[in-house]
Amino acid sequence: MGLESVDFSKLREAVQIAVKAEALNVDKIRQKVQDFEVIPLEPRQCHSVAPVAMDGGENQISFDPVHIEILRVVDSNDNDHLLEIIPLSESIDYIERRFNEVPILKRLLERLGVNYEKLSYFLPAAGGGTPKQRGRDLRSFLQVYRDIAEWAVLLDMAWGDTTGKTLLIRDGLLRTIYFRGSGDLEKSAFGRLRESFRQSYEEKGTFLVGVAKKSKVLNYLSLALTLEGTLKKSYPCFIEIPEEIEKEAYTFERDWMVPSFGKLHLVKLNPDPGGYIYPVEVPGWLMGRRKEVLECLLGCSDRSFPIPGYPYPLVKAHENAVLQDLEMSVITDIVVDEFANRFDKKDGDRLWSYVTIGRGLYLRRMKQ
Repeated sequence: MGLESVDFSKLREAVQIAVKAEALNVDKIRQKVQDFEVIPLEPRQCHSVAPVAMDGGENQISFDPVHIEILRVVDSNDNDHLLEIIPLSESIDYIERRFNEVPILKRLLERLGVNYEKLSYFLPAAGGGTPKQRGRDLRSFLQVYRDIAEWAVLLDMAWGDTTGKTLLIRDGLLRTIYFRGSGDLEKSAFGRLRESFRQSYEEKGTFLVGVAKKSKVLNYLSLALTLEGTLKKSYPCFIEIPEEIEKEAYTFERDWMVPSFGKLHLVKLNPDPGGYIYPVEVPGWLMGRRKEVLECLLGCSDRSFPIPGYPYPLVKAHENAVLQDLEMSVITDIVVDEFANRFDKKDGDRLWSYVTIGRGLYLRRMKQ
């Protein structure tokens, strides 16, 4: 149907009815936004550090039929906490074996007081997975494995030796569906994760926040916040989001049920009135020191590039986590060399030739 067949008078009338109904919702949200208290922030210096796991698709070594993925968790201080070279042809029970072999993953289970079977509904079941899971590829579980590994590193850092006041920054909010959290939440893997972080604060004094770049709540409130100019201030500031408004933002109940141990805030870490606003969660046990914690976050956000006001430790951790072309080339050469050593010299030379030709074709495509 072309535009020539559209009755624009009827169309405008229908649009007016729809807009009138939706405008009521905007007015309702604006009314709620007017009640928010805007709290200013001043930079506060403390040691801030963030761990990040590299994205799954960024670091793979493939020359058919060989496929290898690199899992790496590194922090903004250039410390490598976890480095795994994962053969993707492995069976799915590879993940359970790693929780019995990798020290930092074993410590996670010990600190939570759970075994592998009670850790997550999203990892392969203990003993090689359920019959349905056994038909799946290992790579379908790697995102969950990567996220849990990042939590393991964060918890390890929370219990580690720290000098002075330290702020740990999670890349994302303090919530996850990957740890079991149903039933008795306090005794679940997620409840024990929360409790371990709380105990680490009591014993070590380490602060913790979760910082995201987007959230449903920010999307839900953004129009009303803009119309009211709530955070359009010439100084860094924040607002606390009431739980009932957070619930309104989630269309599906299952989305809202993601377990969290943080209180959600919207924070502007830049004096520019039009600066970016970030969803930030502060743990419940730190709410009494919330302003101090957020001012520590502000104190490490003044050097960020290319996004002004984004916590610099997260920028640095992302840069550190990604293996650059030279690093990937070196690791690829090590992998190929190991394969070549399994053959006689003639086949080894052919393998190197095969990989070299593949690299040349890839580089040629990139230049086109």
